[in-house]
Amino acid sequence: MQFKLKWWQLLCYETAVISLGIIIGAFWSDFFSDYLYLLIFVFAVFGAYILYLLTQQIGP
Repeated sequence: MQFKLKWWQLLCYETAVISLGIIIGAFWSDFFSDYLYLLIFVFAVFGAYILYLLTQQIGP
């Protein structure tokens, strides 16, 4: 599988994901507060993985 995104397409995607996260956090903050450390861990692992994949497309 190969995919390519332009910088503005990635910016639109990230803005949508951030907006969704803010909406979910605002409405269900009591539920997600119990899983804060797990969510931070998932964010760090998957965020690093996505950054790795995108940087591999830039490399030689």
